[in-house]
Amino acid sequence: MPPPKLPEPLRAAPQEAVPVQAIPAAAGPPKCAVPDWAAEPLAGSRLLVYKDGQAIQEIGLEKVVTVFGRVGELVDVVLDHPSISRQHATLAYHPGRGAWLVTDLGSTHGTFVGERRLAKTMRQV
Repeated sequence: MPPPKLPEPLRAAPQEAVPVQAIPAAAGPPKCAVPDWAAEPLAGSRLLVYKDGQAIQEIGLEKVVTVFGRVGELVDVVLDHPSISRQHATLAYHPGRGAWLVTDLGSTHGTFVGERRLAKTMRQV
């Protein structure tokens, strides 16, 4: 079975790039609550970061839940942009759906999948 497709890249404002810093997966226990449906991602799972239509970075997805935000002590992937909350969103693999789910953690400025804004705490494939 082929690996599941990743969701569209998360984007800040279209004209701005968001510097990304991935913290090693072995950096400690989960940074947020782990849903009971979440499972270890398939080996080799990764997230591609795009800028101007080009992949500029690859982030390995090795944790059950990967947390994105701007405060390194609270997240797994740091997004350095003023519109990003301390703990902004999560990405987790749902084996029952065979899909990755993005969850907004109640961020101030929202999380977008493509052009669509997620409702706070809403999960989106």
